[in-house]
Amino acid sequence: MDSQTRSMVKACLRVAAVLAFLCFFGAGALLLGIAAEADTRQDRIFPVVLGLFFVGTACFAGPMLFAVGERFGDNGSKIVPK
Repeated sequence: MDSQTRSMVKACLRVAAVLAFLCFFGAGALLLGIAAEADTRQDRIFPVVLGLFFVGTACFAGPMLFAVGERFGDNGSKIVPK
């Protein structure tokens, strides 16, 4: 894989990391906002659990994609620990 292709893939992974973080975090925040307006406790349980899951996924998926993108440019197409 040549240098130009590597930098293009690295840029795509960075964009994917930001988009994944924003989408998951936004969905989680939306669900937590819906739960805050629920009338009863039973109406709040499912949106809170799902919202916290999405926020946790955002905090994991975004940084992991970003880390993969940073690793990808260091040693070619091999994504292995140093």
